[in-house]
Amino acid sequence: MQQQRRPHLALEILGGISIVASVVFLGVQIKETNDQARAELFREILVDEADLLETIFTTPEAATLILKIGQPTAELSAVEEIQVTALAERYLNYFAVFASTWRTGVFSDEDLESWGETFRAGVSRWPLLHRSFNRMITESYPMMLDQPGISVLIGPLLEINP
Repeated sequence: MQQQRRPHLALEILGGISIVASVVFLGVQIKETNDQARAELFREILVDEADLLETIFTTPEAATLILKIGQPTAELSAVEEIQVTALAERYLNYFAVFASTWRTGVFSDEDLESWGETFRAGVSRWPLLHRSFNRMITESYPMMLDQPGISVLIGPLLEINP
């Protein structure tokens, strides 16, 4: 009777080992997929920012606008206001992507805070952009602050009155 039980026991042990191996393999695959997604997102952001810098360096109007938005008392034309609002929208989109990527587990808490800090610095170093960004959030997109991750990213910008 005990001899008949041994093959079943061996099969049960083998089945358990197979399940553990499958779970470990799946965990490794998920980590690799998240690492690839994180790397691709970082690359896309860097390319996007490089394109913006190229525009600033090669277009006198863009460079002039960047100079103006760095001066808290500068007067902007209607066209420049639209351009600054579009730039603020661009940063808002970055924050939304960061929060979404964090919620899906691709970004860690450290990634979220690091990229948030970098982009908050980008917004806050230009007072007129910061003002436009804050106005856009409070007037047009206040519901975004209810999304997990967004308040962590944007909250510090709203606390500062540029």
